[in-house]
Amino acid sequence: WNWAKQFEVNSEGQMVNHIANFSSYLNFYFAYIEDEWEQQITANTDIVRSYNMNSSSVRYNSAILFVDGVPLASGQIVPKWSEINISVVIDNPTDMNFNNLYLDLAVNGEPGFARTSLKLPAGNSHRTNLTWMASVEGPLSLGVSTVVVDYSGNLTDTTISFSKFVEVEGSATTFKTSGSWVALLAVFIVLSLCSYIIYFGFEEDTESLDTEVKEDTEVEEDEHLRELALPQETEEEKEN
Repeated sequence: WNWAKQFEVNSEGQMVNHIANFSSYLNFYFAYIEDEWEQQITANTDIVRSYNMNSSSVRYNSAILFVDGVPLASGQIVPKWSEINISVVIDNPTDMNFNNLYLDLAVNGEPGFARTSLKLPAGNSHRTNLTWMASVEGPLSLGVSTVVVDYSGNLTDTTISFSKFVEVEGSATTFKTSGSWVALLAVFIVLSLCSYIIYFGFEEDTESLDTEVKEDTEVEEDEHLRELALPQETEEEKEN
């Protein structure tokens, strides 16, 4: 039993109804309920307060994958050792404030890759992050799960979970990519060398052609001068 005022008498002797303030606190160890309210008491009253303690209604609302701080694109292959961050929103429609809820990450069904905890207030949603360095190669199923303890203690705890899929590139893919770049570089070098040879070969052919033309021109000029000189010598011989 708790005592509460029904009314008060003011300085003028008049009776004034009184509004009483109440609070309650219920501790489940893994969670607690804390409540405050106002109520007018007019007689002996059984105060009944109803609370939502259905822990199975706690659920994941959404989850987004980030790779090195950037949202994961559809079909994107993630480099090995990238930082994968799973941003999760959990809804709690109950009246229980959870002290510690653990989020566990399993990769391809194997647990223990990452864990984080959060405090989940009553009647609210909360966002938290679960981070893992991508140390496993290949197509991966990232499963996140949380055990929500049942307040009745009858071993009917609720496990909520979801899965996201990501592909982490392997060493062979990295080597193949590096090999492709090396091949492209080799092709570029070969093309540059061919262009160099063709260019300077053309220059040499041009110089040879110019030299031959010049020599032919000089020969023709010499023959022309020789033809001019022969008649002059003949006339001199006639005079002698």
